[in-house]
Amino acid sequence: MRRQVVASNGSNAVARLIRNPTTGALTQPAGAAGYVSETGAGLCADGRALDSPLSVVVDPSGTSVYAAAGDSSAVARFVRAP
Repeated sequence: MRRQVVASNGSNAVARLIRNPTTGALTQPAGAAGYVSETGAGLCADGRALDSPLSVVVDPSGTSVYAAAGDSSAVARFVRAP
């Protein structure tokens, strides 16, 4: 399965999605496995440097994901296990 990441400026969060390679369907893990937010509110995991994330990129090796957050003036790094 391929993993996808989506940034949400309005919720100060990054969502994790898993794409089924056969059907193309996207699913999101439940709770903290599916979200990381600036404050860890609700069911999200607590993160840093996620105040108004604007873009997300995966490094060429596929081992890290970076989220640029405008209001944090920072870049958050997430380690991937492809």
